Amino acid sequence: MRTGLLLMACGGASLVLALLLGSAAGSWALAWFGVSFLGVGGAYLRRGTGLLGKRQDGSLAWGPVLLLLPYFLFAWTVWHVRRVLSRQPCFHEVAPGLLLGRRPFAHELPPAVSLVVDLTSEFAEPREVRTRARYLCRPVLDTCAPDEDTLLAIVGAVLAEPGPVYVHCANGHGRSSTVAAAILLARGHSPDVHGAELHLRRARPGVKLHAEQREVLVRTAPRLRELATGRPTSSAPPASSPAPASARSGSGTRP
Repeated sequence: MRTGLLLMACGGASLVLALLLGSAAGSWALAWFGVSFLGVGGAYLRRGTGLLGKRQDGSLAWGPVLLLLPYFLFAWTVWHVRRVLSRQPCFHEVAPGLLLGRRPFAHELPPAVSLVVDLTSEFAEPREVRTRARYLCRPVLDTCAPDEDTLLAIVGAVLAEPGPVYVHCANGHGRSSTVAAAILLARGHSPDVHGAELHLRRARPGVKLHAEQREVLVRTAPRLRELATGRPTSSAPPASSPAPASARSGSGTRP
């Protein structure tokens, strides 16, 4: 909610300034900036990712990218700056065969990974990443959480995967940590949500779940434990593209 309101406030202020400038140079750019941020802010308030145009194959549709280009340029620039300045590895192995990390480039993805779970809505997945392993795309807005059924379906797909799984969002701290925590609960590695978060934070410093993400984990915990005991809960969605499956741990280096 707060992120959506902040984006809409920035977009609204930009539109007002563009109207005040009238036909002055740069007013159209301010208006474009305002429209894009208002649109994404509205998406946050509705908890919908469709406006951003992320396809199930991991690509971004050109129409939304052009319409929302100021927002996308802002998000991409911030991500690259954080990536370059961060001393944190691309990923950490937080449990046997479970890798939690940021959006990887192809050379950063361990060759043994058999399934990549992509939770970003604001980035296209590199083609080399989504074709080197089975790929499952479930877009979630930054700082938000998947709904309960989507979370259970993702966890079900991970539990059914025989090889190592790489779960990522933009930076590997929030959205992907929510899914990783759910996997720990389903596997029985952690007794509760608090324990799962502490486990992840020890393995990957920087992990920080937002209130909404903790809440969905708390609500889903009983159903996740059903998955752990093998009782039916919900069907898992299929992933695409076969790849080798063998367990290995490691860390990303330079992007």
